[in-house]
Amino acid sequence: MNATFGGSGPGGTLSTETRVLRLDDVRSVYWRRPTPYTADVAMPEQAARWAVEETRYGLGGVLASLPGAHYVNHPWRNRDAEYKPAQLATAEGCGFTVPPTLITNDPGQARAFAADQERVIYKPLRETEYTGANGSALTVWMTTSHLNSSTAACATPLTSSSSGWPRRPMSA
Repeated sequence: MNATFGGSGPGGTLSTETRVLRLDDVRSVYWRRPTPYTADVAMPEQAARWAVEETRYGLGGVLASLPGAHYVNHPWRNRDAEYKPAQLATAEGCGFTVPPTLITNDPGQARAFAADQERVIYKPLRETEYTGANGSALTVWMTTSHLNSSTAACATPLTSSSSGWPRRPMSA
């Protein structure tokens, strides 16, 4: 990518292996969980982290600033929507039914919440590359053994699933 500013908006080009696109020709941007950026494996760890962040902010900033472009998930709105508590509050504010939900780092509160609900499911607060031992996402039905483990219940966003969703248990 080569982006220039200081004229009539962003100029420059965005290149892939198969084509070159002029930034002032971009009319639409689809932004939905892009593949994470990576740095050269030969780079020292701190320099690699810096390069990854600079790439994310550079490309994301340029794509977010294209005048007149139509966005499907504008990078800033997509980022804003990634906060699960904000999602729940927005859904509730729009009139959607939100199941009883607890976000806690207190194992006792997690156990008490689970005891009051018919079924309880754990969902991460954000999209993450972290998965279970079998590679599956960490959306799991909570069992008594989960809730009796001090490590498993220490940072637990729990949602009651008494509404019947999801229809089948997810594997742990």
